[in-house]
Amino acid sequence: MEFYYLAIVVILFLLAATDLTVGVANDAVNFLNSGWGSKAASFKALMITASIGVFIGALFAGGMMEVARSGVFHPQYFVFSEVIMIYLAVVLTDVLLIDFFNTLGLPTSTTVSLVSALLGAAFSFAVIKVVENAESFSQIATYINTDKALAMISAIFISIAIAFFVGVILQYIARVLFSFTFERYKVVGGSIFAGIAIGLISYFIFFKGMKSASFINAETKEWVGANILILESILMGGLAVLFMILQGLFRLNVFKVVVIYGTFALAMAFAGNDLVNFLGPSLAGLDAYNAYVASGAGDPNALYMTSLEGGAPTPTFLLLGAGAIMVLTLWFSKKTKTVIRTSVDLSRQNEGVEKFESNPVSRSIVKMAISIGKVLTLVQIPAVHRWIEKRLQRPAQNNDPDAPAFDMLRAAVSLTVASSLIAIGTSLKLPLSTTYVTFMVAMGTSLSDRAWDRESAVYRVSGVVTVIGGWFVTAFLAFAAAAVIAIILHFGGLIAVVFMAALAVFLLIRSKVVHRRREKEHDETEDILRIESGADESEIIELSKTNVLYVLDHIQEIFSTTQQGLSKEKLKVLKKADKLTRSIDKRTEVYKSTMNATISSLGENYLTIGEYFVKNTDLLREIAVSLSYITHPVYQHVNNQHKNLSKSQLRDFSDLTSEFTGFASFVRELIVGDFGIEKLPVLIEKQTVVCNKVQEIRLQQIKRVKSKESASRSNLLFFNLITEIQNLTKQLNDLTENELKFNKIK
Repeated sequence: MEFYYLAIVVILFLLAATDLTVGVANDAVNFLNSGWGSKAASFKALMITASIGVFIGALFAGGMMEVARSGVFHPQYFVFSEVIMIYLAVVLTDVLLIDFFNTLGLPTSTTVSLVSALLGAAFSFAVIKVVENAESFSQIATYINTDKALAMISAIFISIAIAFFVGVILQYIARVLFSFTFERYKVVGGSIFAGIAIGLISYFIFFKGMKSASFINAETKEWVGANILILESILMGGLAVLFMILQGLFRLNVFKVVVIYGTFALAMAFAGNDLVNFLGPSLAGLDAYNAYVASGAGDPNALYMTSLEGGAPTPTFLLLGAGAIMVLTLWFSKKTKTVIRTSVDLSRQNEGVEKFESNPVSRSIVKMAISIGKVLTLVQIPAVHRWIEKRLQRPAQNNDPDAPAFDMLRAAVSLTVASSLIAIGTSLKLPLSTTYVTFMVAMGTSLSDRAWDRESAVYRVSGVVTVIGGWFVTAFLAFAAAAVIAIILHFGGLIAVVFMAALAVFLLIRSKVVHRRREKEHDETEDILRIESGADESEIIELSKTNVLYVLDHIQEIFSTTQQGLSKEKLKVLKKADKLTRSIDKRTEVYKSTMNATISSLGENYLTIGEYFVKNTDLLREIAVSLSYITHPVYQHVNNQHKNLSKSQLRDFSDLTSEFTGFASFVRELIVGDFGIEKLPVLIEKQTVVCNKVQEIRLQQIKRVKSKESASRSNLLFFNLITEIQNLTKQLNDLTENELKFNKIK
């Protein structure tokens, strides 16, 4: 029995190591978002800065980890066998849930996940104990520290609104003072701003780091706390003077200094604060096991865990190991960039492809905001309004994909505000989520900077609503999943432990595969967008041809797959064709979204190349839509278990498909071969053959309908198929003529 529980402790620490990796991958957005988005330094330099902060922060995490031990439930009322399963359920839930959010690229809170999972697992065991002891359900409150747990979660969610509105107000003030041409104010204004910002961030480090550092004595902590205002004033004033001198001597960019220092501070705070989320349950499980062994390893169902009521110091070697794992994850986890990209995309200053679609909630919020704006215009002072509008006037957009998503002033404000809010919350002993605070501050500062204009607001708001919704989902899923897993572990015993561990491994591997596929799709999108800025005419023409060939290369596969799946009623095969069509649809949509930037970058021949490019994108979109009108209805037809096409319909569809794919292959050969005007009659002839075939088959189908040879839904599907093939034939012909016309002009 002792070996069994030792194995569970080992599993706990293996899962804790995994939890460290998935947690860092998600929480890296907290401290890398501003530096990455503003390109204040190279990614390598930011990673080195963050790594140092994370490692030092891990050492500062040597305080008591009471949250996992007794912050959510009362361990003295639970026996060892129950407590060890509670912690196993919590760690399993945390690992899988955070990894799930990483795969989606959504930032969430490891703190909320931990507290909710502890609450869910403890609740299940409390219910079991109440039922077994025939107690009233009101006694559940005896086992669970509901007041403290709910207060923690409530404070975390209240911080969402506070962080957003403080970010809006302070960024608005900073932008009005410095405008978008803040480089002109760097010497005096920038030095004062940097002195205040670094002073506030340092205050954040003191209260967030020194407070829990085990190697700093109590007298030092007390002295710093008593004299913090004097220390801060001296620090801010001294830094402001120092920055003025350094700018005069070395042209130092003070905003860059603030961003890099803020990145270090938040990375340090993240490790110091959130390490409890990753190691807390496992360390508490180890302490419970040690108490069990010290008691003689007798009956695990008789030993109550009173030893977990107090705090316990964390071994330094574990902190060093955890810090090393977190640093390695920062450097090697591919999911880190996925999560950061979501936050940067939602706050970027420039337009581009939006990750989120609009929804009724986002449309309502934007509509309400516009209405409020119109009301506020009635009470403004015209002269003041004109002056402010001039200060908030954005420079011309830079369409370069490698350009910063926002400037260093906003990055510096975001880091300073986030650090200060977390410091204030900590000094007031309020539990805060660094993820929620930093994300909402970033969204608030981007709103003040008018990054969310009428062209992008509905999509950005949709993204923010999705992320915030995910936070509430995190709390619910963590509670529910941990509760269910706890019950399974309790009644399943050894078999359940082995099964859940194996399931966790399987799901982690599967999520890695899914993430790799999503990243591949993103990279393809980036490849399209990367050519749009500063591209010369030859690159734009090459881009157009690449996308044309991409579509043509997949047409034959789509039709052969659709024909095979329809004839044999293979849903899996049809799903493959439908998925491929969606991929083409997404690519052509992204391709068309580059139209404005592409035309803007054209030179003297912008009319000729612009007309070719616009028509090219329009035709590819039409082809993608026609393909979707073929594959999706066929998939739905088979999936709904309708009667299949008759033998004669399948034969006609096969013949027509053969004619059409032959025409598509000829079109591809012409475009690749850079053909001339002499091929136009051949093209028209082949198009006519396909259209005549469509007409012939349509007449045959009308006869079948009249004679009631086939089912009604099959008839509708067949008419749809031949109509779309006719549309595709015309679209391919127009696409080829567009290439011919352009080649002739060249």
